[in-house]
Amino acid sequence: MRGRISELVTNAVRHTCGPGTLRLTHGPGGVEVAVSDTSRLLPQPRVADTDTALNGRGLALVAALCDAVSVSLDTGSGKTVRAHLAPLPSAPPSRPAPVAARPPGPSRNW
Repeated sequence: MRGRISELVTNAVRHTCGPGTLRLTHGPGGVEVAVSDTSRLLPQPRVADTDTALNGRGLALVAALCDAVSVSLDTGSGKTVRAHLAPLPSAPPSRPAPVAARPPGPSRNW
């Protein structure tokens, strides 16, 4: 989850010139990451930078790693990018392995 949050915050810092807000909301339906900034420009998909392999992949990575991503313009100014992460499926409770009975007979100490 940390990589998805970092990517959204990094995009807000790199592509806007004002303060931003990070909100995390956790509930039974999962986690919502919301990053707000002062820019009203919607994020645009970019062609990945093939020279450095560092730029142009942020939103594509977030979209691939999250269950849902949305962008909304805020009343007044700015926008909020939200990413939803569903809860991980819980593992069934583990049961201890059955203990095999020793056949009757003399016991040995090893």
